[in-house]
Amino acid sequence: MTFDQLVIEKIEPILRRWGYKIVERYENFFRFQSGNVEMRIAYNFLDKGHYFEIGKKNAHLHPINDSSIKQVFGVDIKVEQVSKEVFADNIVVFLETKGSDILKGNLDKLTQLETFVVQKSEKYTSGLIEKQCLESANKAWDSGNYREFIRLLEHIHVDNIPKSYLLKYKIASQRI
Repeated sequence: MTFDQLVIEKIEPILRRWGYKIVERYENFFRFQSGNVEMRIAYNFLDKGHYFEIGKKNAHLHPINDSSIKQVFGVDIKVEQVSKEVFADNIVVFLETKGSDILKGNLDKLTQLETFVVQKSEKYTSGLIEKQCLESANKAWDSGNYREFIRLLEHIHVDNIPKSYLLKYKIASQRI
């Protein structure tokens, strides 16, 4: 069965029961809308990934993935790196259990999902910035620029600084 057939035969009937309509459709891509909620279901043949996004109508959509299903909705099912059949079956399970709150128009769950996605994004971005600061601090240390080394380390949360850098920090402080 193709991805499109799975969506039409398994997922679309559930969404239709709750007043959702297909408003856009291409091969391996579906966009559904209700009065105040929108969702996209897609398959990317290049990376062989399945995608399910949901959000308020005409707003930014947020991914429903393994971690968001577990953390926000309390359901331990897999939708990433699974076959198209398992993906469709697990989306059905999600929509018929904890995801039904969203289908009913409960925007509180969408707000919780948005908060989760924003926090995860901020944590990821913070990690990238800290990694860049450490790389720049290494260059400053190697060139003997201890003031710059200290300045860069002070931009990183102290719990995230490796112990070797803390020792270097003490040495750099003594040298300036």
